[in-house]
Amino acid sequence: MNERERINHDNDHDDHGDNDNDITPVRDFIIAIPISLLYTLFVYKLSQIVGESLPYKQRLEQSLLILFFVALVGFIMGRYVFRKQKQTHNRVRYGLYISSLLLWAYTLGLNWVNIHEHHKLIIAGVLFAALVAMAI
Repeated sequence: MNERERINHDNDHDDHGDNDNDITPVRDFIIAIPISLLYTLFVYKLSQIVGESLPYKQRLEQSLLILFFVALVGFIMGRYVFRKQKQTHNRVRYGLYISSLLLWAYTLGLNWVNIHEHHKLIIAGVLFAALVAMAI
């Protein structure tokens, strides 16, 4: 095989995606979406089961707090645990980020009025501390 044929063969090999090291961010996000949805569903069902015996108002508030703090734990795990791991862990990290954003949007965006004032203060303090910690 001469030099030109070898170069064409190498280019053909790369074009077909046979290279295992060819992991694209798009592929990572496609795999991260089901991870995110399963994590979100797990946390949501867990919060429902934990507060099952409480009256509606208390159950709702407890569920929202659980969702918020588990989203925070997921974000921290994505940021610090899976940060310097293998390339394949990007999928898990992206899934945790997406699910954390979904849970925060649900908790803080849609149900902010249902959270007690004392808990709003705690949430604001935790978010402030997290932002300061990330800036350091």
